[in-house]
Amino acid sequence: MNDDNGTTPRSGDADRRIGPRPRRTTLLHAATTLLGLVMVLTPLALWVAWSETMLLAVAAVGAVATLALLLVRRLTDRDGGTADGAARRHARPPEVPDAFLKELSGMGPFTYHNRLTGDRKFRLKMARLRKLLDRD
Repeated sequence: MNDDNGTTPRSGDADRRIGPRPRRTTLLHAATTLLGLVMVLTPLALWVAWSETMLLAVAAVGAVATLALLLVRRLTDRDGGTADGAARRHARPPEVPDAFLKELSGMGPFTYHNRLTGDRKFRLKMARLRKLLDRD
């Protein structure tokens, strides 16, 4: 199945386009990862800081990394992370039929969701839910 621009969606994720990510998006994701690592390592660095000056320097680096991460996330969210993110962000989510919600609430807990995918009870429940979604 081809989209309007001739690309084929990846299986399981029809909203994403096949092709390279824009360079800006790749750089923003890399910056997010690096700043996140700095934030994760900040408590350890605070714990091993050997002087008050070092403690203040590490705290300042952690604060700057946090503010920079918030800025980078805002830039990434503005793009939507992909070229067509703005259109997807303003699109309405699909409506869930009332029969689906009623069936889901009456099924009880899914305590066996971590079993093998061949578990009969789980497969039957998922098949019933799938049928309710396919009706509309």
